[in-house]
Amino acid sequence: MKVIAVVGCDKFLRLFSYESFTGGAKRKFLVNTIELTHPGLSCDFSPDGKYFAVGYEKGMFEVFQVHDENSGTFF
Repeated sequence: MKVIAVVGCDKFLRLFSYESFTGGAKRKFLVNTIELTHPGLSCDFSPDGKYFAVGYEKGMFEVFQVHDENSGTFF
């Protein structure tokens, strides 16, 4: 599944299904919501799509594994 990620000053990371977003599948739109420790300023996926980084204020960042193979969940 392809996902779209959004971070914001509300301290939440939200993952959306790309297919649902574009109308190509009948899946739920919001895949997951994660409360962050700080307001998020930027986010990006690694080139291989396995990891995801969130940039916070004052130069801090955090890296997440996108998909847990064992549980089948995102983040």
